[in-house]
Amino acid sequence: MINLDNQTDMYVLYPGSCGSQTDVQAERSSNQYMPGTRGSYQCLTFVSARVCDTGRLKMNVNLVTDYTQRRKTFCHEIGHSIGFPHYTSAGAGVIAGENNDCMKSGTVSGEQWWIEYSQHHRDHANIAY
Repeated sequence: MINLDNQTDMYVLYPGSCGSQTDVQAERSSNQYMPGTRGSYQCLTFVSARVCDTGRLKMNVNLVTDYTQRRKTFCHEIGHSIGFPHYTSAGAGVIAGENNDCMKSGTVSGEQWWIEYSQHHRDHANIAY
């Protein structure tokens, strides 16, 4: 969440424990519960049909074993929590040079951009929030 806070106009508050004010809960999971899946995000409570109030982020620690991949996966799933879609390396709607961010699916190399949001995503977050 600090990563999102540092890159956008959004701000993050850190209550002492999870409660009704908590927007995103994160938990570790395993292959037993998430076979073949690196991470997931699920909205638990909706404010409206398209706006999530509270969500749960899960990370499969059996598949995501090193620090860079975990940061990338958290960045990716938190991006989903505010409505960011996946980025692909090719295809309609992809802006040249803008697909090098944490919203790309799968394992990535260790460069800094894989734990950041592209300017395109930051602009969308700043407009929406």
